[in-house]
Amino acid sequence: MSKADITKATQAYLESSYAELAPDYPPLKRFQNEICDTMEIHGICRSDSILDVGCGRGYLLKALEDRGYTNVQGIDPCPGLVQNAVSSHVREGAFFDPQFEKHAFDVVVCCHTLHHLESPRPLQELDWMRSIARKCIVIVEVNNTNIPTLLMGLVHKKTEPHVSIYNKGYVEKLFTGLRIPIAYSGYMRPGYLSGDSLPHTIAAWCGMPPYSVVIGLAEPVPEVPNAI
Repeated sequence: MSKADITKATQAYLESSYAELAPDYPPLKRFQNEICDTMEIHGICRSDSILDVGCGRGYLLKALEDRGYTNVQGIDPCPGLVQNAVSSHVREGAFFDPQFEKHAFDVVVCCHTLHHLESPRPLQELDWMRSIARKCIVIVEVNNTNIPTLLMGLVHKKTEPHVSIYNKGYVEKLFTGLRIPIAYSGYMRPGYLSGDSLPHTIAAWCGMPPYSVVIGLAEPVPEVPNAI
């Protein structure tokens, strides 16, 4: 995510929304812990090097550090979030950061970020993430099948322009389009700010979880030659 990828309104919205949010806020902790649990269940370990793209103030980095991860970094294009970071491993940066070479990290994560981008199909961003990962990429995104999440996205369309198109299946299609093998695709339980509200929770109980996690392997699916 570069400053060109998000509008000034989105940047101001993000900086305002997270300015006072403490990393030990219970819904946020549950959300981050569930991401960490999912990553660890699917083979990500404490010795892995991890980059979080669009990390905000570094909430996920803080959760990983609390679990004993020592090689974590985060980049975010919003100066107000970086200056107010909750982890010492956050710096200003974005997608396509030239300092990161091919296979620079074991794992590259992008959490609750893609739907903020101006492009509805961030294929180049995902391909860049895959290129700098040795092991896998992890995408956490909103689910438009959760009606309260969808409605909130429509209300905040200027700052969250693509909530209406994101769900687990949409991320899977993006991965498939780039031939990224899917190692895991599933839903998260309610948590994290508005996703912890009673309407979101009721919708989740009815089979409409507000968030999903999709993990893709860094190595692409080999192309099958056409039969002669």
